[in-house]
Amino acid sequence: MNNNRIRSYTSTAALLLIMLVASWGIAAAARSAEEPLSPTLIADDGACVALDPSNLLQNGSFEGEYTQYVPNPPIAQCPAGVCTSVRTPNGWAPWWTTKGNDPLFYKMPEFTAAAHDFWYGPPRTRSGESAQQLFTLFSTHEAGVFQQIQTTPGVTYCFSAWGQSWTAQDDPIPELNHSSCPSSQGVGDACSGPEDGQLKQKIGIDPTGGTDPDSGSIVWSESREQYDSYGIFVVTATAQAETITVFTYANPDFPVKHNNAYWDDAVVSAPRMAINGLTDMAVMTLPSEIKTVSRTGTIDLPAGLADQGWQATVDNSGGLTPNVSVTSGSSGDSLTIDFDTTGLATGVYKATVTIQSNTPTLDSPQTLNLTAFVVDQIYQVHLPYIGRP
Repeated sequence: MNNNRIRSYTSTAALLLIMLVASWGIAAAARSAEEPLSPTLIADDGACVALDPSNLLQNGSFEGEYTQYVPNPPIAQCPAGVCTSVRTPNGWAPWWTTKGNDPLFYKMPEFTAAAHDFWYGPPRTRSGESAQQLFTLFSTHEAGVFQQIQTTPGVTYCFSAWGQSWTAQDDPIPELNHSSCPSSQGVGDACSGPEDGQLKQKIGIDPTGGTDPDSGSIVWSESREQYDSYGIFVVTATAQAETITVFTYANPDFPVKHNNAYWDDAVVSAPRMAINGLTDMAVMTLPSEIKTVSRTGTIDLPAGLADQGWQATVDNSGGLTPNVSVTSGSSGDSLTIDFDTTGLATGVYKATVTIQSNTPTLDSPQTLNLTAFVVDQIYQVHLPYIGRP
């Protein structure tokens, strides 16, 4: 992590209070460079569409046990070798940035599970039993969680996560018990404000698979304030390596008493090509017999990529010459592959048919193996059947 970015703060308490009061309503609207979102990857609710049969993330729902973080190598902030206040669920690792010695800015946050049945305030989980929460008291932070995923270079991946924050100078009063925000109560209502830390959230993808959240290679989503109710954050990027890394990010501008960020229901997906009804094909026969093998199937591409099409390529260098009904098509088009043993002497003959999407997708290309075994004799073994009357 690069801790050398220049930010100017004063450590004088009186001057800090003046700065907070004077600039409370001024938000930093910085945005990172974004890769254009692919409409084929985005669902109606703004999240990544489930183009893959399963979420490519491990534990995108942030459920299960939250375990203490054990940094390797050890770090000064966790002198016992274990960060007891940093807990993340299976599949996710924490990150944070510390800068300078001012106790009000860029401190290590606490990481913990947000429970769905928290007994006052608006819901801090979107689904399930828990969500990832990270927070600081009377200080700011720059922090999040990350996860690495095995990928196919050249394929565009979509990452989405639902986030919200609670940022306020006052403590919630349980008796007010507001289940939604904003409320008319103001102070003590478990809602953000009236004095908030101007907490920004965003998510990002490092298409090179790096784990430095300060890397210039990360493609970030929009950065925005998302107070007291879950909103979707989404970003796409094209993998440049066999691993990508996804990050969540939270950063308040002001050190109010409560600067809490929450993440839930994260998804990583990518378009996938599917071949239906076609598999490897093989036959065994005698030189005096002619056998024909034929099979028909379809090639399906994700919605939005159907017009990009696919190609079928034959390699008959193994002595077998198959026929294909077409050498290209669109999503849903059929493809018939056949071959026969006419004129083949004793031996083993092979060929392949490779099917590839014109746009990089998962499971593309796929190669079908075709084999003809021509033998001098075929032995048949008959086993008696014994059954009850």
